[in-house]
Amino acid sequence: MSGRVAWEVRPLSSVGPVNLGSDEATALRLLEAEPGWRATQRSAPPARRHSVKYQSGLFVQIELDDSEAVEAIEVWYPHHGGPQLTLHHLPLFGLTAKEARAQLPREGSPIIEDGNGFIMRGYELGLTVEDGRIAAVLIGVRGYYDFLDDV
Repeated sequence: MSGRVAWEVRPLSSVGPVNLGSDEATALRLLEAEPGWRATQRSAPPARRHSVKYQSGLFVQIELDDSEAVEAIEVWYPHHGGPQLTLHHLPLFGLTAKEARAQLPREGSPIIEDGNGFIMRGYELGLTVEDGRIAAVLIGVRGYYDFLDDV
């Protein structure tokens, strides 16, 4: 990765510096402490989603549950460097959808097509595909609405 920072995706746990279950203030403080932080946009109530932007083009959204704890983290591809996201040491950004399907771990986590990419239900992990490549990664707590069967 030639010096590029890597953020590990740990399904049902964390992405980079932010943990699922963290309180809002802690999550935002950790994201804003990362190199290249540019701006944070807090949603107005009743929405509970905040966006953090970096100079590299990296875009992170956190979604909060009713107790103001992080229930989902979504990271969009940086256009000018920025962190690479890895899952079990597999770099995700830049992979084609076909490469990702072939290389992603499968144990206990079937891969399901969802129209915008695919979901690994056992991991509560979603991968958004744009122009044939992984463009965003979403993790959530168990039962997060984006990963339910009826969505």
